[in-house]
Amino acid sequence: MNLQEAGEILRTEIGAPLVVFDLETTGLDTETDRIVEISLVQLAAAGDVETWTQIVNPGVSIPPDASRVHGITDAMVADARPFAAFAPELALRLNGMPLVGYNGASFDVPLLAAEMERAGVAFTPGPVIDPMLIWKKLEGRSLAAALHRFAGEQLEEAHSAEADTIACLKALAGMMREFHGERIPDPSPAGLAEFVREPDWVDEAGKIRWVEGVACMGFGRHRNKPLVEMVANEADYLKWILTSDFHVSTKSVIQTALEGAADADV
Repeated sequence: MNLQEAGEILRTEIGAPLVVFDLETTGLDTETDRIVEISLVQLAAAGDVETWTQIVNPGVSIPPDASRVHGITDAMVADARPFAAFAPELALRLNGMPLVGYNGASFDVPLLAAEMERAGVAFTPGPVIDPMLIWKKLEGRSLAAALHRFAGEQLEEAHSAEADTIACLKALAGMMREFHGERIPDPSPAGLAEFVREPDWVDEAGKIRWVEGVACMGFGRHRNKPLVEMVANEADYLKWILTSDFHVSTKSVIQTALEGAADADV
């Protein structure tokens, strides 16, 4: 399926005009991180398809972890224009338009809105269409959906511990039968645990992450703040984590930090 064919399907099934877009950024915080690349595919009612892509100078250093994801470095954006230079043109292209973005509802649109606000340009898009949420709605990612997808069975007694346990076993067996050797190279227990673990995770849940060798918060308003600074200035927040519904490994790292071992070697 080429771009023109895909555009024609969307034009027929959903309607046009329509704008599909994606962002590459300095990180995952929709309030404070910055755009380093933006790309649009605009579907016109008349049948035209226009692609518009720009590299953006974010005005801040691009973290190495982000560069490893999208391949864009400080050197590549050094001569690029800042976001504010593109903001008026983006408003003309996007305001009032239905927007399509994968994970766009929770990430790309909020981050873009924050950038537009910093640029002092009104951002008033139309409805946001998120294919990730559509896929999740149609197929689901629940245990019942996994059992049906990988074992061809219905979960009749959902939330019965025994029924859920058996369903989990069958779902994993089906996954291994379908994906082993192709997408899951190491099927050992340690290999499977490592398969879903991101390389920058300090804990087992990704709530504490390595940022340039320093253990930092990996979520919320304190994202990317060094754990040693959190111990010094936000100890009450860390103590709240210890009493809340967080993974045991997250609490273990936090407890160690509070006991005075918070540094780059946590």
